[in-house]
Amino acid sequence: MSLLVCVLTFISYQVNKHIAKIDGVPIFGALWTCMDSRYIRAQALTLTKSHDERLGPLMAVANSLSAYGYANPPVAFSDDPTKV
Repeated sequence: MSLLVCVLTFISYQVNKHIAKIDGVPIFGALWTCMDSRYIRAQALTLTKSHDERLGPLMAVANSLSAYGYANPPVAFSDDPTKV
């Protein structure tokens, strides 16, 4: 299934605050979600909100698309343009 539009969403509430803690302090600082119009294609729990930390999971999506003969999405956007 091709990925025509990739939406990148940063979620900083609930999940990453409760999923893992050490001495009561959350380990993960962000949950990034890459999705198309219907499905979540990838998610990454990262230590910080840094863009560098989400590159690995996004490259895995691109590699998967390429491996199955699909083109990379022509459009990628975020709910917050400063986060793309």
